[in-house]
Amino acid sequence: MRTRCEGCYAELEGVDGPTHRYIGASPACWAIYTELMATGLPPSPRAPLLVDAYAAQHPGGTSPQATQSVAVHLVTLEAVVTHGHPLGRAVSLRQSAVEHGRRTGGYPKLEPVPSAWPVTVAQLAGGDGALVDRMVDGVLASWKELHADQVDAWYRASLQLTRS
Repeated sequence: MRTRCEGCYAELEGVDGPTHRYIGASPACWAIYTELMATGLPPSPRAPLLVDAYAAQHPGGTSPQATQSVAVHLVTLEAVVTHGHPLGRAVSLRQSAVEHGRRTGGYPKLEPVPSAWPVTVAQLAGGDGALVDRMVDGVLASWKELHADQVDAWYRASLQLTRS
């Protein structure tokens, strides 16, 4: 039986299995993602950003962890993709975004959520690095189409914390 992932909207063969507690992915989608992470991603210098793209593409519910996850991963994508920060700074950028959320009482849930994604993790299996890049770019672009000002504000606030 086919099921639809509530995060990326991919139609996948249904499976029973675990999911992440606040990332909004179906068991089938989560299984594909974890398998890719364990066995190797298609070659791309930006493959480490798949963590951020996947989390932002699967926003989950309204819990503080879910809303923070989307914000933190969008900040990282914004920093690296739009502003050219080196991938080696991704961890410190994520930490700064988490700290910004702590200092400001958390992140709101971004609504509306994009209604479509150019590439999903299901398409990456057996694909090439260009698909990884399209997924990374597409997730950020889809969110920014709806919430560019908010993403930019979170990025700037988090960047200030990395400098202090």
